[in-house]
Amino acid sequence: MRKYAYLKEPLNRGENGIVYKIMYYATPRETYLFEYDSPDAVLCSADLYYDSLNDLREEWDGLIDRRGWIELGDPLPGCQHDAFLPLRVKGRNTGNPQWGTYEILKDGEWVPYSIPSGKMDPDSLEHWHFERTESACNDLLGLVLQGKKRATSSSLAGYQLSGEKPPEEGELSVITDWDGNPRCVIRTVRVTRLPYKDITFDLARREGEDDTLESWRNSHEKFFREEGKELGYEFTEDMTVVFEEFEVVRILP
Repeated sequence: MRKYAYLKEPLNRGENGIVYKIMYYATPRETYLFEYDSPDAVLCSADLYYDSLNDLREEWDGLIDRRGWIELGDPLPGCQHDAFLPLRVKGRNTGNPQWGTYEILKDGEWVPYSIPSGKMDPDSLEHWHFERTESACNDLLGLVLQGKKRATSSSLAGYQLSGEKPPEEGELSVITDWDGNPRCVIRTVRVTRLPYKDITFDLARREGEDDTLESWRNSHEKFFREEGKELGYEFTEDMTVVFEEFEVVRILP
């Protein structure tokens, strides 16, 4: 089990730098805490061992912000436990690890990955907003800022017909409000393409909007039918949905 959280205030570790966010990895046999030296860090800067998850939570629960602990899926086999993306040390799978050199799983293949360096410039990132009306847009943005919404779904046909590029794992982007004001930076942590009919409630609930799969299906079918009329595609149960899971790495003022 992995969960992460952002601190209310950055924690000064002296020579070990500043801690902005943390993640824990807990199994029945071991519990680790990972510390990150920037809000958008992909890999940890330090790790700590705890005798139990209760001990860890007792020390840290009072230091994290109002979003609380946010669930993150377990790492893929061979991947870094502290990584927010499916990363592994190059060569580790063959017994010849090249420490400090990483690969990321992308479209089913392992490709080279460079850890971002330097400060993130939100102005240089893609800006986008939710939905087709002001009220719906700002309502969904509010769910993201509250930590309740961790995913969104789009039609692949919509991307193709509009000429937009579908999201990719590891990408950073900026979510704006209806008026175009940047409100937060997100990192795409997982992208799944699947037929609309195969969306389960386990996936749907990550969008933070609905209490039942039926409710999710009703609202999203309406959205896709309206978008389809505008862009020129037809909604069907077999249409491909791009299901994007993300994490907020920075709240913008």
